[in-house]
Amino acid sequence: AAYWMMLLFSIVVTFQNVYAPLYLQRLHGTSPLYAGYLCAIPSFTWTITAILVATLQGTKQTIAISAGVALIFLGALGLAFTVVPGPVWLITIFMSILGLGVGAMNNPTIQRAIQAAPESDRHIAGASVQTMRTLGISFGAAASGLIAVSAGLNADTVPIEVLARAMSWVYGINVGFGVLTVLALIPFIAGYRRRMARGAAS
Repeated sequence: AAYWMMLLFSIVVTFQNVYAPLYLQRLHGTSPLYAGYLCAIPSFTWTITAILVATLQGTKQTIAISAGVALIFLGALGLAFTVVPGPVWLITIFMSILGLGVGAMNNPTIQRAIQAAPESDRHIAGASVQTMRTLGISFGAAASGLIAVSAGLNADTVPIEVLARAMSWVYGINVGFGVLTVLALIPFIAGYRRRMARGAAS
């Protein structure tokens, strides 16, 4: 379940990143430099929450993971509704929310994945987490590109209305991956509770 969450949230983040500089400039008239700064904001919010949750354990860690997944979904949903109409400040807020979510759940989920593995396999579990993230990034980039091209996006000079339609499809479908991330949280928490119950019983 932890691996599924890592895969799916990586897809969501990649969907969010791939076309952000393009639509910010073409649909909302931002300069290339300004668009670049906006795209960096999720990284800052990611870092902030990663620092805040770094020492959490037990129930607090579970809450951080759950809150992070919820924020990722909220950020993806908000971007789906604002990517075309804007305004830029609201897009920035939803980008920031998505970054906050990733920072809250990323490292705690990695820790849980490693803890769930047998002692002899924990080094494999740790390495496999990065593999799942890489797969998510690769799939997210390929899938978002396929969706955009299918919706008519084929060049930087594409008409605004075609770009708007393509971004609506890309960010709309990304919400589906956000939903799947939330669904993956359910067996993740259930499995952790069973493991804790077995540990308490023994």
